[in-house]
Amino acid sequence: MNDDETTTFFDDSLEDDGFTMAHLTAMTRLRAKPILENGVAYDEDWSDPDPLAFEGYIASTASSETVDGDNPRDMGTTTIKQLIVPNPNIDIREHDRIQVGDAIYRVTGIPADDTNPFTAWRPTLVADLETVQGGS
Repeated sequence: MNDDETTTFFDDSLEDDGFTMAHLTAMTRLRAKPILENGVAYDEDWSDPDPLAFEGYIASTASSETVDGDNPRDMGTTTIKQLIVPNPNIDIREHDRIQVGDAIYRVTGIPADDTNPFTAWRPTLVADLETVQGGS
């Protein structure tokens, strides 16, 4: 920035690399190995997934209960969260799993690394996560 430009609070919060998040959580991306038949992947093998350690944060978005039938034991809770990673180039894809401590989430949808239309800045990768507890 030259002397004629105005510095904002946001500009002051950026590190030299353009973006920093000081309080992230250690996580692991788990990716199943493909099961191939005649060179075509037809299923996923989760017995020994490929791990990738990274840091990010998870924001809560929604939680809902579902009932399948008349039995209360068939009730399950689906929790939707959002993963934010300060590296837009990280290799996280749909169907990967994200492990945070004992919790494991499934990546749903295609992760996005939106680009600012004015500056071309790509600060993060964002992915929707889901976990289901209970139910049959």
